[in-house]
Amino acid sequence: MRKIAFLIGGVEISGGINVIFQHAIYLAQQGYEISFISIKPVYPSDIHWHPLYNFIKEHDHCNITWYTFNDLDDVCFDVAIATWWRTFFNLWKVKATYYTYFVQSIESRFYPQNEVALRSVVESTYELDMGYITECNWISQYLLDNYNHKVPIARNGIDKQIFREVKAFRDRSENKLRVLVEGPVDVHFKNIPSTISVVGRSLADELWLLTPSDINHIQGVDKVYSKIPICYTPAVYSSCDVIVKLSYVEGMFGPPLEMFHCGGTCIVYNVTGYDEYIKHQENGIVVDTDAEDEVIQCINELKGNEELLQRLKNGALATAATWPDWPTSSQIFEKAIYKAVEETAVSHQLLRTFAKRIWHIYEYKHT
Repeated sequence: MRKIAFLIGGVEISGGINVIFQHAIYLAQQGYEISFISIKPVYPSDIHWHPLYNFIKEHDHCNITWYTFNDLDDVCFDVAIATWWRTFFNLWKVKATYYTYFVQSIESRFYPQNEVALRSVVESTYELDMGYITECNWISQYLLDNYNHKVPIARNGIDKQIFREVKAFRDRSENKLRVLVEGPVDVHFKNIPSTISVVGRSLADELWLLTPSDINHIQGVDKVYSKIPICYTPAVYSSCDVIVKLSYVEGMFGPPLEMFHCGGTCIVYNVTGYDEYIKHQENGIVVDTDAEDEVIQCINELKGNEELLQRLKNGALATAATWPDWPTSSQIFEKAIYKAVEETAVSHQLLRTFAKRIWHIYEYKHT
């Protein structure tokens, strides 16, 4: 098995695409022929934010190819991997010996409860008897409990050469607390506007925003870093004391872990996936979802208690020291692909019939 295709929804800055690209770099280094398949063409400038951009530039023969679905008439792969619920419905358009599904979250939860039909369509992507891979324990357990799938786990790694304590963009004054909020401002389950509001009601001295959204100013934020390449984000993290991440849905979210590597700590909701590495009062603070007053209280406590802040930062650095890098994680991911291939029993015809039937339901409900 040498030819691996990842079906992707796009290449905009996101944690999910970062994970896919990191695994792809490793697999390419091991001699696999890696392809990305998307609806729209991808140009080099589209991925300048990611280390994959430089990897391709520095390796003229790195065996990485970009396709759209219109380019696939005479192309066949050993394995095609869906990476998002919408890409699942395009798997049948790809000629492959095996089909698998890399599940990075239970994506039905991305949508409001009243979107019953849409949530059902997304859930249907987990029904078939095919090989699955995931990145954290709670997703693996969900797929076992609800669909009887035994799913191998390849926990996300981190780029140790990039994420480390570096020179801050702006030094902090003594006894001042600088808070970082991270995420797209227009994705409701990331909860960014509300997070900014919560931090604004605390005693924090400064609030910075790191975002993939195309903005340069937002009310209540002292400094906005928008759409910056990954290699520059450690200077943002290293400039701040604590990241406040109040998402409603996550798979295994990366920003608090990146913050740990850069010398900071975190305050998070008890969202799915937090317990992969965040330990309450050891390396960060975990608060019940929507307990905004408690978040404010925790920020104020960090502001007034330098000993507590430093203890949590030290705990975060200790967690970071033992966390696997990307090559370690991707080696596990490589083995998980083979395990998923062994488990898959879905034929191209079944995949095509199932996907077309469910997609027609989706289109009917959204017209």
